[in-house]
Amino acid sequence: MATARSSAPDLRSLRTPGGLGGGRGGIEGDPISLDSVDPKFGEYLARIKQKIEANWGYPCVKDNVTRECQYKNAALVIEFGILKDGHVQFVELRRSSGMGIYDDYALNAIKLSTPFPEIPRDIMLAMKKGSTGMPIVATFTYTVETSLRNLLR
Repeated sequence: MATARSSAPDLRSLRTPGGLGGGRGGIEGDPISLDSVDPKFGEYLARIKQKIEANWGYPCVKDNVTRECQYKNAALVIEFGILKDGHVQFVELRRSSGMGIYDDYALNAIKLSTPFPEIPRDIMLAMKKGSTGMPIVATFTYTVETSLRNLLR
């Protein structure tokens, strides 16, 4: 019996610059923060962020000694580029969290969210002249929340 092969790209390729092939694909200029409050970008970036958050998880990290599942505080920075048509051209890990599983979950959240909505014309006009899309930088923060009630148990 033959097995079907998926034509989907290997998500691990996201860890390298130009991880989706083709480098930056003509996306030029300084990246816009995913958390930008600039009204020119706000609505579009909110839609991008919502799609990414829907695909982002907070995995546990197994302790090497006890093998218990623990959640850790961590932060990482990713730069990615969206082409005018909404497809992701590149994803680059700019600053690691120090824990590969957290880096991978954030990188994969972007990949799994593509395609994004087409970039509006007014935003494209605000990009560097000649750019084929929009560079974005995002900080992913994993935070363990505790409460006084949990600490007193």
